[in-house]
Amino acid sequence: MKNITIAACLSLYAIGAQAAEILYWSDIATGVDAMDAALAASSHTITTASGETDFVTKITAGGWDLVVNFNQNRANDDAVSATTNWVAGGGKAIFAHWRPNAGAAFGASYTGKNNITSFSISNPLLATGITNPVGLYNPGWGLFSLGMAETGGISAAEFANTNDAIIIGNGDKTIINGFLNDTFVDLAQGQALFTNEINYMLPSPAPAALPAAVPEPATMLLAGLGLMSLAASRRRKN
Repeated sequence: MKNITIAACLSLYAIGAQAAEILYWSDIATGVDAMDAALAASSHTITTASGETDFVTKITAGGWDLVVNFNQNRANDDAVSATTNWVAGGGKAIFAHWRPNAGAAFGASYTGKNNITSFSISNPLLATGITNPVGLYNPGWGLFSLGMAETGGISAAEFANTNDAIIIGNGDKTIINGFLNDTFVDLAQGQALFTNEINYMLPSPAPAALPAAVPEPATMLLAGLGLMSLAASRRRKN
């Protein structure tokens, strides 16, 4: 009986810890894509859109636990609009854009202070395994980092000039990054940060409630003998 009970517990936990469905699209990376590395190393199911049209089609269809959208080379207005609509509908998203005009839906505005080469993480849940400051470099972009200021969100990291580098918004449902996914001096740092962001958006579910223990046969036999003994004792007293 004990073996059956343990197996049932493990089965229920496995059901509660199913992988999430994540949609990812980044238009291009000049350096090494640290977000792609973080997603590949995760236990989640990753669907990578083949282009902007495919991304819009997939995000509009819905059913995602998390959408990750990095716009690094083009305006991608349709992708930005689709991501904004997703967020407005209560969906979770991690977002970045090289143009300083797409932050409003994520609780952020842009300061105009660009191409800053380091930031420090202040949110402890995003800082796991990371040593501040995190160094950035330009792998060939015109703009590779953009200073931000929180409007409706909360700062989670600051650039060296005190502008915000990461902002968490929409009641912990969105993260906007002020840097591109291929700009980390230390790729391991970038992958660790993006892994932390994914985990922040998709916290591990609590283990399912354990089922009530089923008495073993020997325990039931002893209990039965005890009751019989008690009954016999009462009869003798009578």
